[in-house]
Amino acid sequence: MATREERLTALRTAVEQWADGELERLNAEVDYLERVKQAASASGQLSEASQGRTQELLEDEINAYLT
Repeated sequence: MATREERLTALRTAVEQWADGELERLNAEVDYLERVKQAASASGQLSEASQGRTQELLEDEINAYLT
């Protein structure tokens, strides 16, 4: 049978391994969410640029029709 110190050491080792794995998992999740945020931001910028250009073309077409 293991002594108290051996059991405590085994528990400490298990907790440290779990904490290291959990930290790695959370860091990976943060990286993923940052990439998702960047992609959403980039598509938002593209959408804004597209809307601006569409508005310019529409204004040009209306001005051409009215003149």
